[in-house]
Amino acid sequence: MEPLTDSHLPFVTVIVAARNAAATISTTLDSLERNIPDLPAGTVELVFVDGDCTDETMQLVAARHQTLAAFARCHYVRSDIGVANAYNAGVARATGRYGMFLNADDEWPDGYLAAVAGAVERAERRYPESRCVVYTTIVFINQQGERLFRREPPFYFHAVHKRQSVILHPNAAYPMVLLKRHPFPVHPDLRPSDHEQVYNLMKEAKPVRFSGSHYRYRIWANSGTVRRAHTRNAARPGWPERLLGVFCRVYVQSFESRLLPRLMMRIDGQTYWRQPVPSSGPSRIMDAQ
Repeated sequence: MEPLTDSHLPFVTVIVAARNAAATISTTLDSLERNIPDLPAGTVELVFVDGDCTDETMQLVAARHQTLAAFARCHYVRSDIGVANAYNAGVARATGRYGMFLNADDEWPDGYLAAVAGAVERAERRYPESRCVVYTTIVFINQQGERLFRREPPFYFHAVHKRQSVILHPNAAYPMVLLKRHPFPVHPDLRPSDHEQVYNLMKEAKPVRFSGSHYRYRIWANSGTVRRAHTRNAARPGWPERLLGVFCRVYVQSFESRLLPRLMMRIDGQTYWRQPVPSSGPSRIMDAQ
């Protein structure tokens, strides 16, 4: 195993891709600033991707350069519109042994980066012949940062992930060689492709569950996650595939908290994110069309 402090290669590259995320990027950067000093200097690389921002998102990022550069190598790249283009641009610039993603409207709790790095090192020692993907617990939060519910990392099965995300993409550390080997597909309508990219990448990886820390994932009415769910539900596949989809969804949700209150909300015709947010609300790059 290569040591964490190898000066010739960053241990981890964190990719922050954003498009018009001025409403949330400061909170995201706050969490990043609190985490990167926990690893030795030179072991963290930051790649900020400007996904065709038309607001002050990148100016807010630039204002943090001095603080961030004191602990990490910082790079700034531009990409064409669309989350797949942005992620691919970030991966192309990255030089770390592992890659992590931090969405521009999400957050890391204190100690998250160090905890995941430690889990990656333990996985390398335990599975020296494998390329390990370490994926974590997720805490779903609303627009105000309030906790909604928690998902422990489910056991990974390809057949399940094909129909329902087991790894929700940003809550994992991936070997960079696999990220570069499996770029995010770019669809004509620019829809997010992280689900299928992870599915293909995981065919070559060893899944490693890590519940020692959690990724704070902001979910709201117009988020890409909710939009994908609406698209999937509207597709109306045949009955066998629909039944398999229900089984996979139940499997993943069995690892989540607050199931009964959420079920009661659904029966009452409510969800945490039913109403769309105003146009001034946060816009993660995966929503760009």
